Order: sequence, then C-alpha cells, then structure tokens
Amino acid sequence: MKNDRDRSTRADSSGWAEKPDEQRAITGPGEAYCMSCGELIEEAAAMCPRCGSEQPRAVDSRSDRSLTERRQYELEQVATKSRIIGMVLGFFAPPISYVYVNKWGWALLNVFTLNYLLLGFVIVPLHISNIISNAKERLRTAGVGGY
Repeated sequence: MKNDRDRSTRADSSGWAEKPDEQRAITGPGEAYCMSCGELIEEAAAMCPRCGSEQPRAVDSRSDRSLTERRQYELEQVATKSRIIGMVLGFFAPPISYVYVNKWGWALLNVFTLNYLLLGFVIVPLHISNIISNAKERLRTAGVGGY
C-alpha cells in the first residue's frame, strides 16, 4: 500500500514531479514546490531538504536596476528639463509641452483628439511633471548620479 506522500505527487513523461492542481493553489506566502520532487519547501530555499536538488532562483524584472545606454540617454534628456517650464507649456500649449519632454506620441494624440481644448490644460501639466519626476527617479534607482 502506498502512503499519502506517494499519491500526492505524480511524475510526467520528462520525470518532473508535479503536485495536483488543487494542491498548487494551497501554497502559503513564502512557500513553493521543489522543481524536482514536488515537495512543499520554503520559497527562498536553495536546495530541497527531501531530494537535495538545487532550486532555480526566481527572477524579478524590477530587481534589474541597470539601464541600456540608449535608455539612460533618453531619461537624461527628460530629467534635465525644467518641471516649471514643462507645466507652464502644458497649461498654455499642451501638445508643445509633450514635445518639450520628447514625447511626440502624446503630442500627436493631444492634437488629434483636441484634448488641449477640453481638459488638457489641467491634465497635461500634471502629466508633464510626473514624466520628468519619473525619469529622475528611474535614473536615481539605476545609480546614475546627479538626479
């Protein structure tokens, strides 16, 4: 007679053990299944205590703080712009303020939708300020000095 542990895992044709779908949803915070035997282990565990296999590390896309040279250049171009000038342009000429921060797509969208005649004079200055602030913050988190 097999015990419950043997019935709780099954191996597919490649030899990888799997937990039944209803058990996959039961994992708590900080828990994961071993990629080799299917045992419930701590998410941060480097090795499975049951089978001893090494566990792959999950890659968090936000943990990569590096920038490509092109992206850094683009962010620096926006971050060096004055928020006050951008906001004043956004109030009086919303499409022009987007050109000021090199956001041509937003400028064209404002022109074609006539947003500058509706609420553009209120929304665009805030958006321009946010674009400049986000560029500075992204450069700071990437470790680029002076922002």
